[in-house]
Amino acid sequence: MLSRVHVYGLVLILGILVLFNLPIESARSLKSIVRGLMAPYQSLWSSGRGSRQGNSLPASHEGEAHMAFRLEALERENQALRELLGLKKRIGEASVACRVIARDGASGWWRTVRIDRGSRAGLREGQPVLAAGGVAGLVQEVGLYTAEVLLLSDPAFHVSVRCPRTEALGIVRGGGAEARAGLLEALWPVRPPEFLYADRHLELREGDELVTSGLGGLFPPGLPVGRVRRIGLAPGGLYQEGLVEPWAPLDRLDFVLVLLTAPEEREEAP
Repeated sequence: MLSRVHVYGLVLILGILVLFNLPIESARSLKSIVRGLMAPYQSLWSSGRGSRQGNSLPASHEGEAHMAFRLEALERENQALRELLGLKKRIGEASVACRVIARDGASGWWRTVRIDRGSRAGLREGQPVLAAGGVAGLVQEVGLYTAEVLLLSDPAFHVSVRCPRTEALGIVRGGGAEARAGLLEALWPVRPPEFLYADRHLELREGDELVTSGLGGLFPPGLPVGRVRRIGLAPGGLYQEGLVEPWAPLDRLDFVLVLLTAPEEREEAP
């Protein structure tokens, strides 16, 4: 007869198998529900793990190690907040700073983060999300007190961009996951974002900066997106395409800035 631990293990394995075989839209909805339920426990789990690690230290060093860790964490948070404050001043639009409270990482179909502000703070679907380095993603789902952010690494994300050096226009789209035989989709590595549809007659080169063009109204113009890592003619030679290195640190987001200004309000501004 199976023990309770074995039963729980079998249920967990079956649940994972079902999850990975769901249609994309169903998986996205279920994933959002699971994240919302588990987010409050993530910090508890992390703090509990930290306490267990701390207990393995000699008593004479435990206090010093804990203090050093806290000071380092506070310094990182202060630096991130200072950079966001500077970005907020440069943009000059209504915005709200948010803390990342849960993350799905950057592999497979887990390419989102959850932040600690929702509709009560003025968040709506489709609003631009910035990190200290530049564009990070956009608001995808909104609850009363939390929201889900679709990151620049997801192939569902795209933004119109411009190269200031050549005035070339194009689209940056999330690269998505790179399929690897023998690995579950959630373990596939993520490709860099793609730079698409640039005029083939304009000279583009590696290292060129890309900023938002403002076309479409979703993102205001001039926000840093990344730099070109590789560029060349697309198959058929109709346009140029390449890869992009994002300025935003998508793999270590702690704080983000959500722009609250609606596109129509931005277009009406003098």
